[in-house]
Amino acid sequence: MPATCVFCGSADTLTGEHVLGDWLSKIGLDLDPVPHGAGWLNRIGRELGVRPPFRQKVRDVCGDCNHGWMSRLEVVAQRVLTPLIVGQSGRLEAADQGAIAAWVQKKKAEQLGAVIVAEFVDAAESAKTADRPELQAMLGFIRELGVISYVIVDKVDRLARNREDDVLINMAVRKAGAQFVSSKENIDETPSGKLLHGIMASIAEFYSANLASEPKKGTRQKAKSGGTPGHAPLGYRNVRERIDGREIRTVAVDPERAPLIQWMFSAYATGDWTMRQLTAELNRRGLRIPATKKLAERPLRYQHVDKMLVNRYYIGFVSYEGIEYDGRHPALIDTATFEQVQDVRTARAAAREKVQKHPHYLKGSIFCGRCRGRFGVMNAKNRWGTVYPYFYCLGRAKKEDCTQSTILIADVEVAVADYWSRIQLSESRITAIREQVMAALVGRQHSNRAELDRQEKRRKTLQNQQLKLIEMRYADAISLEHLKSEQERITRELAQAQQMIDQCSTEIEAVMKVVEEALLLCANAHRLYLSAPPDVRRQLNQAVFARFWIMDDQV
Repeated sequence: MPATCVFCGSADTLTGEHVLGDWLSKIGLDLDPVPHGAGWLNRIGRELGVRPPFRQKVRDVCGDCNHGWMSRLEVVAQRVLTPLIVGQSGRLEAADQGAIAAWVQKKKAEQLGAVIVAEFVDAAESAKTADRPELQAMLGFIRELGVISYVIVDKVDRLARNREDDVLINMAVRKAGAQFVSSKENIDETPSGKLLHGIMASIAEFYSANLASEPKKGTRQKAKSGGTPGHAPLGYRNVRERIDGREIRTVAVDPERAPLIQWMFSAYATGDWTMRQLTAELNRRGLRIPATKKLAERPLRYQHVDKMLVNRYYIGFVSYEGIEYDGRHPALIDTATFEQVQDVRTARAAAREKVQKHPHYLKGSIFCGRCRGRFGVMNAKNRWGTVYPYFYCLGRAKKEDCTQSTILIADVEVAVADYWSRIQLSESRITAIREQVMAALVGRQHSNRAELDRQEKRRKTLQNQQLKLIEMRYADAISLEHLKSEQERITRELAQAQQMIDQCSTEIEAVMKVVEEALLLCANAHRLYLSAPPDVRRQLNQAVFARFWIMDDQV
């Protein structure tokens, strides 16, 4: 039977192929002669004597293979590796990496006297998981074929990055009758080879885990010092500065988007804007999500605005792994405005108010006196285009047994405002309150100093607890859930302590001035209500009344 090419099966003229290219000896690698054993490719079972390694050849390779793809691999290997071997600077381009890897695997196969029958490459896939398409295809291939002797890998860490996957893959390979061989590590079926394999697999697992944890350590430390982990939110820009020859990554205010973010908070704090209206207006004003490498610039969505309105980064805090730190970046929003925004969101949620289309400060506060249902808003238009806003009973709209008719919104506003005229304090009651407040203030003034010292100590203790909690979290002594709950508790208690400190530090004259202003307003609650803007009216209604019941056109 005529000999054929072991790679392509061709019966054309066969040639000899150097195991290691003879170009290596021409650049100074004249190694000592070594015994050369005949492998399966030479189809002879005897030793071929002692010769330099770069003169070793295998037979039974056709001219097309030898002078075709094999020659192309040698050309790339010679061009890329020569500068590195002789001690010059070189660069491995991305386009050459696959060719160099194939050249290394081919040389390893030739040294083993084996033929490469299939190649599997998981391009841009991490070895952290065994669920890789080409790896699974390779395991299926050797299992079905059943005659594969070797599975050659570049390195152990290219195969698996954790011991469990490494063991499972090795068991699958051995079950198929093959063994693993590394091009760069002395791994075989000997006891020492198996030991080395286990050590290298453990090192690969450690390297992967350590590689993942090191960036987290740096990011955590950056957050602790007030830096911004990751991309800054809208209104800021991630910038790079060079200071004393070093590149420093920091955050700066975005002069184009920051004013829109500030307007967004101020507008929503008034209570006049719904979330969807605010989103539409911001898009109209040109606020966009910046383009990234994968996504083009795109408009804001409702969810983006909702997240920004609760993001404490805008008042000077950074958060990482559930822990909040004081940030070094400038705050765009003052705390008072931010808290006002949260109050508006809370008020709307408490009233279960749905304000997507027709917002009104009475929605969520007025109820039908017949069916106890809520009122919604509708805009009726006559044939001349004039719009009449009405409140209508949602219970009746759902075809329940309710006879409540629609009511002009202006009429309900007037009726509610008139109802406030019943809420006022008499002169005698105001005088009694003033005297009681003054007596209480004088009595407490003597104890304020001791209370102030106690609250200062309390604040310091809470701040120390906060630091210890963070240290315990870094030491894995407590869970993230426990940390968050404790941080919430400490934040509440710190606010309480600060409130007590402010109260104890306030002079009686300042307190009485505020009391007099409050009493003056309470003396005419009706005037207070009429002078209040819609968002304040909403809060006054929810603070004083549980519900307004509407019967026909009466409150």
